[in-house]
Amino acid sequence: MLGGSLALPSWPEVPARLWLFRKGRSYTGEDSCELHVSGSPPLLAALVSALARAGARPAAPGEFTRRAFLNGRLDLAQAEAVLALTRAEADGEARAAARALLGGLRAAIDRSKEAVLGVLAHVEATIDFPEDDLPGLDPASALAERCEKTAEEIAALDRRSLAPGVVRGEATVVLSGKTNAGKSTLLNALAGREAAIVSPLAGTTRDAVSVEIDLDGRRVRLVDTAGEKEASGEIEREALARARDATRTADLVLHLVDSTTLASTGSPSSGSEAPSLVVVSKLDLLGASDRAKLETAGLSCMVSALTGEGMKGLRSRIGEAIERDPGLSPDLIQTERQARLASGARDALARAAGLLRSREPARLELAAVDLRSALQALGELTGAVATDDLLDRIFGEFCVGK
Repeated sequence: MLGGSLALPSWPEVPARLWLFRKGRSYTGEDSCELHVSGSPPLLAALVSALARAGARPAAPGEFTRRAFLNGRLDLAQAEAVLALTRAEADGEARAAARALLGGLRAAIDRSKEAVLGVLAHVEATIDFPEDDLPGLDPASALAERCEKTAEEIAALDRRSLAPGVVRGEATVVLSGKTNAGKSTLLNALAGREAAIVSPLAGTTRDAVSVEIDLDGRRVRLVDTAGEKEASGEIEREALARARDATRTADLVLHLVDSTTLASTGSPSSGSEAPSLVVVSKLDLLGASDRAKLETAGLSCMVSALTGEGMKGLRSRIGEAIERDPGLSPDLIQTERQARLASGARDALARAAGLLRSREPARLELAAVDLRSALQALGELTGAVATDDLLDRIFGEFCVGK
């Protein structure tokens, strides 16, 4: 670091410091330097103009990170994590991108690549020396099991890859239950604003109402659906069909039950295939003895969206349910491109495993093709295989100066 002053045309001398980064020790891996001066916009404009007259040019969007990738300082997944970090709007998203920037995805993909290479080596050795009894070669069934295990590991990264919001790491929480169970009131309470219309009239919600919230640093999309009832017309039938679709694809279903109707409805159940949590609503309408009966029955998640009672505990339960599902972790997959490639590698491995278990005469040759396809997809994921068009597309999304 060198201390001194800056001499600019029509400016008095300005205190400045020059930081020099030698090749291999800078962000891009190249010889580089930084000028540290006051953040005055007129001063910075004058400095940039002086540098341009001396032969410098402004960086293109993403140029610094692209150079870091080309010089081996970052892999492509880490470069995309830089973009995800700059775009993060919630604490959880920022932390996930920061962990990806440390190379978590590359480590996972490298393990998968090693496993696929091992299987491919066995397959090609058997193809090349069909008459030889080579020592150490695994039978086809064992190779198929290794393909399936690797595909499962990739699927753990890719479980939510095709769900809306994968890029932003959203979890979708759907509110379900009978009409007038308090779903819209609860959605408004969790959102902190009047996002849904609340009315004592049954069937107020027809189409799904969606709102994003920040739940302890994690972005969550809440969806209020039409209440369960007998449809009385085409519009209500469509609304109920959409509600069923939403609960099937949800990451978590909050099944609301009106506390005042529990005596007549019996033990509540969500009936959903997705992970679910039964929430007893309208707690403010119950007396102490009725509350005690519900707690004895094991219904511990009870809330009043009007008074706020139990809401802090509900938020904690939602967060715990989301964190328990490994498929909801945004720590590794950050973009749709990564999700698509992970899915492609998984599918290729599944095909290879099926071929290795089959009696297809050319099963080894066909399995080798699928194994190479899996390796290609995994290589593209981290940038071991990359084209200029792909790099232009990725780094073109960056802002100038990254």
